[in-house]
Amino acid sequence: MKGRRKSRAESAFECVWRLRGAPGVEMHPEFRFHPTRRWRFDYAFPQHKLAVELDGRGRGGHPGRHHSITGASKDYAKLNAAAVLGWRVLRFQSHERAMVNRWVDTVIEALEER
Repeated sequence: MKGRRKSRAESAFECVWRLRGAPGVEMHPEFRFHPTRRWRFDYAFPQHKLAVELDGRGRGGHPGRHHSITGASKDYAKLNAAAVLGWRVLRFQSHERAMVNRWVDTVIEALEER
């Protein structure tokens, strides 16, 4: 999305990916994966059909849309559609950004599985 500021978790993930990510594997931020819906993954590795979603909180530390019933229902629809299209989706909680090295390790491990 144009004009949207990156979260601290997104900035941290991108930084660590640039330093430690899998060589030759291209990462795409805000990747639109669905042919008709406007859904996007936070990050995608399309050649491997692997995506990363960083589930965040709302402004001011309040629960974000992922934590509401409506938001969770929309997430389920998006993730189910992704699965039908053959995508694997890794989800991390953005408030745990101290774990960003582990996030990158998990992505590398998933990339090596296929």
